[in-house]
Amino acid sequence: MKVNPEIRLLLLIAGVALFIRLLVGLGYKNRMTPGEPVQKARSEAEYLREPYLELGDSQQYLLLAENLRARGRFSWNGGPVTFRLPGYPLLLALINNNLIVMTVLQAVLSALSVLFAGRAGMRVFGPAAGLAGAGLLAVDIPNITHCGMVMSEPLFVFLVTGALLALSYRQEWLCGTMLGMAAMTRPVGVFLFLPVAVFLVLKRVRWQRVVVFLVCFGLLPGCWVVRNWRVWGRPGFSSNGGYNLFYAGAAEVVADKLQVPLAQARVYLVERYRQELEDDNPLELGKRLGRIGTRVIVQEPVRFLKVYLRSVGKIIFGTKADDLVLRLVAPELRLARLGALPDVLPVRVRTVIFLLSGLELVLMCVTIFFLIRALLRAQPRSWVWLLLALGVYFILLAAPLGDGRFRVPAMPFFTTLAGAGWSGLLAKRRGG
Repeated sequence: MKVNPEIRLLLLIAGVALFIRLLVGLGYKNRMTPGEPVQKARSEAEYLREPYLELGDSQQYLLLAENLRARGRFSWNGGPVTFRLPGYPLLLALINNNLIVMTVLQAVLSALSVLFAGRAGMRVFGPAAGLAGAGLLAVDIPNITHCGMVMSEPLFVFLVTGALLALSYRQEWLCGTMLGMAAMTRPVGVFLFLPVAVFLVLKRVRWQRVVVFLVCFGLLPGCWVVRNWRVWGRPGFSSNGGYNLFYAGAAEVVADKLQVPLAQARVYLVERYRQELEDDNPLELGKRLGRIGTRVIVQEPVRFLKVYLRSVGKIIFGTKADDLVLRLVAPELRLARLGALPDVLPVRVRTVIFLLSGLELVLMCVTIFFLIRALLRAQPRSWVWLLLALGVYFILLAAPLGDGRFRVPAMPFFTTLAGAGWSGLLAKRRGG
């Protein structure tokens, strides 16, 4: 069977992406996020009431997967959990928490994300756009960094790019299903249906197809809400949102106002509102955390806006190259500030970190430049605005958490748009 040359080139780009991710991920000496060894985890409600969550993200996922496999319960201490969603722990349970298998599988999923985003770009904006966007995503350092870690990003990005590809083929039911699965992987995905639904309505897609999309999206999240209702006596998706609003949003405002470290601001908030946090229902507690966090933020809107915009800048331009390199050569230093590294690392390692960080920033600036060109010139306009909305969605919902990690799910949409901007420039030059 004859394969289109553009498809062959796209497959080559995805193959290179896979090779890079395997090379990096399999070389990691530490695959975990920060956290402390825990003999017996406490309940979700107990953690929600404390200013420091000793269980790191990776430990949470592994404990949830272990309990799923051994006991068939979604729990890290015997009691039901809502803070995390079952998508990623289920994947870990299926591979028995084997971290090498996990790394290979996540590298494959990430390479498929490159393939999916590239193919969607080809269908919507043309072959050159899809190939350029895929190329940018293939070498995106934050996406590469997370393939070797016990983190849900590779699975989540695979699902949202799969949904994007399905939408480009006008398979709304599959798009909705994959977005629903994404929502069951990370709480940030729970509102992803909104920009897509608006897109479908503005495109004047038949209302029956819009309904099918919404039903397919809502099936799995709806079942999860029912589960939580049965277990905790109230409907709710996750306590994670309230936790972040309180310990990130409100705490950042307090830290800026009192000029104290973030950890100290969290202690201050817990002590001040301890009476309101006396509840053992995590969904109710999450709601209270969100309500208190909103109250603190509303009292300081200008300060919060400053904190928020600063964190957006950190998300967009924060580098992950240092994390990648240190996990390969000095995992005990992976959380050190870059300014402290020259005293403890060989010159060659510092040089690699410097060069890779520079490359990461250059690639991000290139992506933004061509993305802006796409906003000004690319067609079809409906797709341009949809991709922008999806990418910006992830950035805005992550802030005021400020780390380059949080742009990972936004990058497929940004690079696809950048590909459209690049191909438009190429076409203009050819026409000239």
